[in-house]
Amino acid sequence: MARMMSWIQKLRTKIQSFETKCYRKILRIPWTEKRKNTDVLKVLNVKENW
Repeated sequence: MARMMSWIQKLRTKIQSFETKCYRKILRIPWTEKRKNTDVLKVLNVKENW
């Protein structure tokens, strides 16, 4: 059971990373620009459901 939970958490983290990466691409924020994920979500008015 513990392995499954860690596997689910890893998958969730990867999905969140991909989602944020897509948002940054939409906003044309370069990867070199240091911005918090919460700031990116605020700009798009997206609820953080992590």
